[in-house]
Amino acid sequence: YADDQDQASKVFEKIPDVLLTANVNNEVKSGIIYEAILSSFELGYFSQCASLLKKAIALRPRDATLYSNLGILYRIMREYSASSEMYQ
Repeated sequence: YADDQDQASKVFEKIPDVLLTANVNNEVKSGIIYEAILSSFELGYFSQCASLLKKAIALRPRDATLYSNLGILYRIMREYSASSEMYQ
């Protein structure tokens, strides 16, 4: 079970790197990353989820929903100062 979790975690970490080299627009890339964000959250991979959210924000820096979701995630992770930064 632990090996499965470790392998899944590595997959989530590699998704953005693969997408950055793909020949698709940022809207498509961020959509795929967002699906990975949801999956990583549901599996409890919060640090990978935060990393994916940051990469999605880099692709769509004007998307307030991404910042809000990252702020909520930081609250769940009890990183309160990082959470409050997402709402400024």
